[in-house]
Amino acid sequence: MKLAILNAALLLAINFPVGWVEVTKPNKPSVLGFTIVQPNLQSIQSQPTISNLTDGNYRFCSEPPSLDRNFEEVGWCFIFRKTANRVVGEYFAAQKEQTICITGVLNNNTVSGTGLENWYGWDKPVSLEGIPEREWWDSPEIGGGRLKASRLSIVSRSDDANSYSAWIQYNSVLLNLNKFHRYTAGNRLPPVKCETS
Repeated sequence: MKLAILNAALLLAINFPVGWVEVTKPNKPSVLGFTIVQPNLQSIQSQPTISNLTDGNYRFCSEPPSLDRNFEEVGWCFIFRKTANRVVGEYFAAQKEQTICITGVLNNNTVSGTGLENWYGWDKPVSLEGIPEREWWDSPEIGGGRLKASRLSIVSRSDDANSYSAWIQYNSVLLNLNKFHRYTAGNRLPPVKCETS
C-alpha cells in the first residue's frame, strides 16, 4: 500500500513539475498519504529580465501556466537556449503548427536577429512575388503581435509534383517577450541552431 502511494506521488511530481509532492503521515501510523504542494505561481510567473537569466534552456509563453491545464503551453511560446546575450530558439503558437526558428541577441526582454521558417503545402512553386510585407509574423488577431519579421528571402525550396515548400529567411526579426510567463524548461529542447532540414 505504501509503495502504491509513493508511486502515485512520484507520478504526480512528474506531471506537475511546477509544484512538488509532500508525503504526509496522518494520525494513523499505518496510513501514508500525500498532498500536492504548489509554490506561489505568481513568484514563478513574475517577469524576469530575460537577459539577466543565467545561461541555459528556457521556456516562456504569453499565457501563464495553470494547474488546470496540467501546465501545458498556452498562447505563443518561445523555447530557447541562452548563452551570454545570444539566443537560439523556436517561437510558435502552442497547439498549432506555426513555428519559426530565431537566432539573435538579447536586450532586456527583446530579441533581435534573424528567423527561419518552413513554408510547406503549397499547390504551386513557392514565390515571394506578390507576397506583401506584413507588420506582424504572429497576427494580433490570433493573440500574437509580438514578433516583427521582415526582409524575406528564399533559402531553399523543394518542388514535388504534389506539394511545394521552401525555407524562408527573415533577415530582420524583433521579438518582444515583455509580459511573457516563465514555464519550467520541460522535456522539449530548443534548437542548437536554425537550419533547413
